[in-house]
Amino acid sequence: MSSQPPHSGYHWDGITPRFFEGWYFRVMIPQLADGFAFMYSIQDPSGGQVNSGGAVQILAIESNYLCRTFPDTDKFWASRQELAIIHWGKTNLKIRPCLLSPSAFFESVQEGYQATANQQQGRIYDPVTGEICQWDYRIETRYSWGDKKRPPQATAGILSYLPIFDPGWQILTAHGLATGMITHRGKNYQFENVPFYS
Repeated sequence: MSSQPPHSGYHWDGITPRFFEGWYFRVMIPQLADGFAFMYSIQDPSGGQVNSGGAVQILAIESNYLCRTFPDTDKFWASRQELAIIHWGKTNLKIRPCLLSPSAFFESVQEGYQATANQQQGRIYDPVTGEICQWDYRIETRYSWGDKKRPPQATAGILSYLPIFDPGWQILTAHGLATGMITHRGKNYQFENVPFYS
């Protein structure tokens, strides 16, 4: 029995030329009464389209916004079975994208991210300020969607399974706890067991 909600995996069929999918993660830091939102996306993953590529958007402390695009769709990978997404921007690796150990990720990827249900890591460069935004945190899911005594449920119930409906917005973690660090604008935010949503 899967501990991840239905539709946690990547939804592109590998054929359709026009496609978009995005993921949203929120870390709240109660001591600051503020937090960080990380949004990862991929558009037209078959490549060759004007809009083909991926992006990382971060809404940071005090509504600071940072966005980086990664036009190379060959450096994107996602699992169809579970939440696992990767997009490498700048890297010295000559292999197809794959999940790396936490230390190998920061040694080998200068810009990019990897995200699973249990760990989020990334680093992007702000060309305006010249600063690096970097994050590395673990996640413990307390509640996904549905009755906590049963396996996780699809957010839209049975409608999520019918072929005429797109899975749409799926709550993967209704409440979780995040522990780790985020470096933004020269400040290092360390946190332990803070609220997390995806």
